[in-house]
Amino acid sequence: MPYCQNCGRPLAENEVCNCRNQNPNPGMPNPAVYQYSNAQVQNPPKKNNTAVIVIIIIAVVMLFVLPVLGILAAILIPAMLGYTAKSQQASVNSAAKAIYDAYSTAIIELDSKNVDVLGDYIISSDADDCINVPFDVSYIYDMANDYYTELGEYNYFVIIEDGRVSYAACEESGEDCIGTFPYATRVNEGPTTYSGSVGAEGWDLEDLYYYTYSVLYGN
Repeated sequence: MPYCQNCGRPLAENEVCNCRNQNPNPGMPNPAVYQYSNAQVQNPPKKNNTAVIVIIIIAVVMLFVLPVLGILAAILIPAMLGYTAKSQQASVNSAAKAIYDAYSTAIIELDSKNVDVLGDYIISSDADDCINVPFDVSYIYDMANDYYTELGEYNYFVIIEDGRVSYAACEESGEDCIGTFPYATRVNEGPTTYSGSVGAEGWDLEDLYYYTYSVLYGN
């Protein structure tokens, strides 16, 4: 029996195989069929969900982080404000102590120069508020400024009893925090008055001055 020399198919007598006409290269698939099949099995393009996932993650994180931040803020902000207030109070109390020391030294210096420093009187940064000072107050201003060079930054008054400084109160110009010496046992308790009590809430230096005046002179 004869066989096709190209595809090997058995042939009838005098039959001519037409395999060459159907597919010139039987070892390779038909291009049209291959392309069609490839198109059928090819995976469809995937959607990019990265942005959606990132948004979800951020939302979940913020859901937990924001309440925590709120709690921390509620705790830390008042603490920081309290620390700032205490720091300011300690600073102005320190200034009152420096003024007290400066005038104590100046009184001693005046006394060494045979200036009469005895008596009970008030020396104020405002000369109009000085009460019963037995000498020219300009002398002691200059001396005290030598001993405390930042004196001009404060409004203040000091109390002298029998030639000895017994009390000082001050406030920094433009500020409403009052410092005193002697000062309160606890920082930020309030300004200590001349009588040793604690001044009322909201007192300014003028209130403290007139309270001191009333205690000293009974009016």
